[in-house]
Amino acid sequence: MQEAARIFEWKVDVAEGEDDQGHKVPVLILHHGQHRILAYQKGELIHLDYPIELTPHHTKALAEKDKKIQNDFYRILHRELQDGRSGYFFNIEFKDKIPHLNKIIIQQRLVVQKLEPYTLQRIGDAVQELVIIGMRCGSFLGHTFQEPSLGRKASSSSADVMYR
Repeated sequence: MQEAARIFEWKVDVAEGEDDQGHKVPVLILHHGQHRILAYQKGELIHLDYPIELTPHHTKALAEKDKKIQNDFYRILHRELQDGRSGYFFNIEFKDKIPHLNKIIIQQRLVVQKLEPYTLQRIGDAVQELVIIGMRCGSFLGHTFQEPSLGRKASSSSADVMYR
C-alpha cells in the first residue's frame, strides 16, 4: 500500500490499531486531499476504511429525536451509503435502550498480491469511491444537522488532487 500511496502522491502516516482479537496491527493513514482513509491488512485482504465520526452534540441530538425521525434518518443514510463495491457499518452505543450513533465506517476490501498496473488502478478506484461516498454522506449529515460545514469538510478535496 505504501508503494501505491507513493505513486498516487498520497501523504501517508503510520499508526497502530487493534484487530478483532485485540492484537496490535499496523495501520496506514492515507491522506487524499482533505480525506483520510485507513488501510490495514486482515488475512489475505487489505481493508480500506473511511471513518466519519459524529460529534457528541450530533450523537445526542439524533438520539433525542422521536422514533419516526430516527427511522427516516437511517433509511436515508442507508440509501446514501449503498454503492457498488463499498460496504458500511455503524458504531452504535445503546444508552437506556436508545441508540446513539457515534461513527460511520465506509469500507472496501481488496485482494492485492502484487502491485501490477490493474491492481494499482483498483486501489485508486477504491480510494476514490470511498471519498465520493464519504462526501455524499457528509452532505447528508450537514443537511440533517443544519450545518453545511459538515458537507464542506467531507467534500473539501480539490479536483486536481482528487483525480491524480
